[in-house]
Amino acid sequence: MPPSLLTAVAAIVAASFWLLARRRPTLGVALDSQAVAALNRAQIALVAGGAEPAAVTEADELAARSRPLLPVTARERAHFLRALTLQLAGPAPERLAAIEAAGVWGQRASLPLLARGLRDVDPAVVQAAARAMERFRGRSCAAGLQPPLPLPRNVARTR
Repeated sequence: MPPSLLTAVAAIVAASFWLLARRRPTLGVALDSQAVAALNRAQIALVAGGAEPAAVTEADELAARSRPLLPVTARERAHFLRALTLQLAGPAPERLAAIEAAGVWGQRASLPLLARGLRDVDPAVVQAAARAMERFRGRSCAAGLQPPLPLPRNVARTR
């Protein structure tokens, strides 16, 4: 087999492995259908001009805030933390929503975000962050572990 043909075969095999090993995006896995429906209703109301779009979207936003979509996998958790960090850089209602979502989530990974919320200029955000941090007060996870058992008196004979 000539070296150029061997190189071409190796390149084709490497390209096929790369194409088959890539992750394909899964659409609809973390899609909140109520948020999409609320957006569609608001856009239809804007186009039709019949209903008040602000009243429709406020009610849907309150419903969406009461039940945030919580992450399950590590990838979703990282994406959720990034989204919360970006929300904390926004205006006061977005910061408040981010702190409330972090409080509902209740994971230790949200503690730095909640600590940032305690230093916010908006008192509502500070209060929400303080309420969200209540569940983390008390013993830490490391303190709850059992202490190691003491060695027996005759250690020399047990080894």
